Amino acid sequence: MSNRVLVLAHDTALRASLARLLQQAGFAVELAGGAKRARELVPRTRFGLAIVGLDEQNAVGLELAREVGQVVGRLILVRPGGRSDDPAPDLACDAYLSGPLDEGRILVEIQSVLRPQQDRSPAPGDAPAVLRFDGFTLDVAGRCLLDGMQREVPLTPSEFALLLVLARAPGRVLSRDHLRNEVAGRALDPYDRSIDMLVGRLRRKIESDPKDPRYIVTFPGAGYKFTAKVQETTTAVGSVPRTAGQGPDLATARRMLSCRSCPPLPCCPSGT
Repeated sequence: MSNRVLVLAHDTALRASLARLLQQAGFAVELAGGAKRARELVPRTRFGLAIVGLDEQNAVGLELAREVGQVVGRLILVRPGGRSDDPAPDLACDAYLSGPLDEGRILVEIQSVLRPQQDRSPAPGDAPAVLRFDGFTLDVAGRCLLDGMQREVPLTPSEFALLLVLARAPGRVLSRDHLRNEVAGRALDPYDRSIDMLVGRLRRKIESDPKDPRYIVTFPGAGYKFTAKVQETTTAVGSVPRTAGQGPDLATARRMLSCRSCPPLPCCPSGT
């Protein structure tokens, strides 16, 4: 996996502080202040992660963040300040950091996002290769989820890791702290809502009615339970076109983020 990180933020101070922190941690960093620079960098550079900084006016633009996340494959949203609400609950990001940010927390979240595919892939023979529930096929080895029509459901690495933990313990109520530790390798901080937000994103992808979920049920004060009947098999599904959470190849990226076909967004009038 590439150790190169894209930092996309309209705020100069935020870009500089993130760049310094990442470089000290050993990452190679590319900076973009808006749409034009991002669309120059993403198609020609293989990034392992994109970090997008939002301000109160979302000057970078959530649609641009969505485009970048689709190409890079791993996305963290950062919004310093007092607001903690999720600015884009339908945007497939791996982590959302808000409020006062400290360097330790940012580094932990980066490691959490990168860890599911790097360190937490089960070794052969450790667990069934395939889990099936209600028409869905969870391919553990291929790290993808297929629906009843055998179409891949796009999941971020964190969403896939969460679904895998839940599906391996059907009928059991798992605490938020347990889920966070399994998905990210660390316990919850006080008032940390990251698991709740991740559950909400996963529900929107697998539930027919996310507001009345059938598979991932909330137990107030206790955690979440996966209620579907899960069938396990060691037979692999077979090859799939793209691993869940992995971005398109560079040719596709150029089509998606070409400056010629994608003019700067209205939210980035400077285009830089």
